[in-house]
Amino acid sequence: MQSPECLRIVLIGKTGCGKNIFLSKPFQKSVTKRCQKEQGDVTGRPVVVVDTPGLFDNSLSHDEINEEMVKCISLLAPGPHVFLLVLEIGRLTPEEKETLELIRKGFGKNSEKFTIILLTKGDTLEHTKVSVEEYIENSEDSFKKLISDCGGRYHVFNNFDKQSRSQVSELIRKIDTIVKDNGGRCYTNEMLEEAEAAIQKEVERILKEKEEEMKREREELERKHEEEMKVVTAECPLFQI
Repeated sequence: MQSPECLRIVLIGKTGCGKNIFLSKPFQKSVTKRCQKEQGDVTGRPVVVVDTPGLFDNSLSHDEINEEMVKCISLLAPGPHVFLLVLEIGRLTPEEKETLELIRKGFGKNSEKFTIILLTKGDTLEHTKVSVEEYIENSEDSFKKLISDCGGRYHVFNNFDKQSRSQVSELIRKIDTIVKDNGGRCYTNEMLEEAEAAIQKEVERILKEKEEEMKREREELERKHEEEMKVVTAECPLFQI
């Protein structure tokens, strides 16, 4: 009998509880901003998880963030099957609202096809007797768009019942569905390189626009200067000698 394929997962966002979802032995608490890799199994299914605590940290430089993105993908060679965007149920912070856009900018638009939103603290919905569908329906438009941009893929995790492996098994099934929908492909370094090339192209376009704008401004200043000099020449007899 063929052994099941190892699932390769990237955790992005609030990963405090996300780390412990997949492994019977919790990850050690991270105090670093660098990518960390851990592995374990879920009901006999091998799983490798890379946590990205500092991937979108404002204190990191652009080069450091790029380095972390490359490392994140290389740690899960040949590439991750899924990006898990971990969000707590409740009001989204401005940073969280921008997370998917940051993922797009960092990993390219293709990354949407490999993304599931993991909603933690699902037990709060149970306490208020609100279904996840009702919660989404009553949420801000920005959150609805976030769900929509990820193809409507989400999973609710009950933190109160962390020991329940059934909710983790259900998430694994959803990840398997993504893998199937993507033709068995994972997110690769080539896709990251394409994303980086697209970013570089956009940077070059913006720089070119800035250069053209500055050129137009210089030409406008020169034109105004020439007109002013003509007026001065016409009005001042000294210039007419």
